[in-house]
Amino acid sequence: MSLLWSKDSHLGQKIIATLTLYLSISVAVYISAYHDFAPKELIFWPSLIISLSISLILTTLMTKGLTNKKWKPEKEYSTYSPIKKIITHLVLPIFLFFSIWLNFYYLAPRAITTFTGEESFRLDTAIAQKNHGRRKVCEFSIKLHTTKSLLLKVCTNSVFYARSPREEFQVKIHTKESPLGIIITGVDRVQ
Repeated sequence: MSLLWSKDSHLGQKIIATLTLYLSISVAVYISAYHDFAPKELIFWPSLIISLSISLILTTLMTKGLTNKKWKPEKEYSTYSPIKKIITHLVLPIFLFFSIWLNFYYLAPRAITTFTGEESFRLDTAIAQKNHGRRKVCEFSIKLHTTKSLLLKVCTNSVFYARSPREEFQVKIHTKESPLGIIITGVDRVQ
């Protein structure tokens, strides 16, 4: 952790740097490992407001600490040109906001749904897709008509894809539901 601050740094700087690091790691793990959760719309605005508030408070504390010279960034920071420093001060709050927002909108509600959700199923309309590109989460997936989310990807296998029609078809979605969202645990075609 010494890369984020110098040895005689302020305790607040260490806490915020550690918190930012853990929030960033948790978002990276969530995005790469989980793609089966759709949060409910009712938590969008509260998560947005909380995330914006926390990121504004942290950004204010960082700016205040840097201007008062209480915070001491790593020595390499002092070699940055003024343009690099300005870009850093603009990008860091945006990055911090998105990390906090993804934790409050996806990660925490998914964890709560995992432990408190009730198993259920629902019928939906879907279209089978074969995913292309370098950053594909899964090779075959279905796009649902009513259950949608920014990070939702319902993966299937090649057999499911091969047996699916190329137009819309009915699917039975096995879910774990809570007031915060839906975890999709499985999909079956309706015959």
